[in-house]
Formats: sequence, C-alpha cells, structure tokens
Amino acid sequence: MARIVTPDADVPNGGSSSDLRVLVTVPEEYMGFAIGQINQHYGVVKSMNWQNGFQAIQAALLAAAFDSLSNAILSFVSRGKVEYDP
Repeated sequence: MARIVTPDADVPNGGSSSDLRVLVTVPEEYMGFAIGQINQHYGVVKSMNWQNGFQAIQAALLAAAFDSLSNAILSFVSRGKVEYDP
C-alpha cells in the first residue's frame, strides 16, 4: 500500500496529496541513471543509502509517474527494484 507524502518545501509546487514516497534500489553503477530517471519523472530525491552493494534511493514522486518510472528503470537495470516506501 502506498504511503501519502504530506506537502513540504522539498516537493515542487509544495507537494500534493497525490505524492508518494518511493524506494529505488539499484546496483551502485546505475545510481546516476536512476537519479536521472527520478528527476525526469519530476521526482525529488530525499536520501540515498548504501545497502550491501546497492544504492537505496528514497524519493517523492507523483503517483501518476510511478509506473512510468518503474518501467524505465527496470527495463534498463535488471537487478533494480522500484517500490512504495513503507
């Protein structure tokens, strides 16, 4: 189940109730690609963490862009994962 992000200053236009927190996990060598895709889909990177050879990128994203972001990353990065951030 998706968790709604409350509006804040870090989200473009103050955010809205349709913003989601997402977690993008990719191998380190694909981190730049993943961040580029998040930005291209009008997302905002909130934090990045190293986890066992993978970068876990937490971001806020419009709900309507989730499927498109997921398809873009997973079609290029076979060991990546895009999911709702609990």
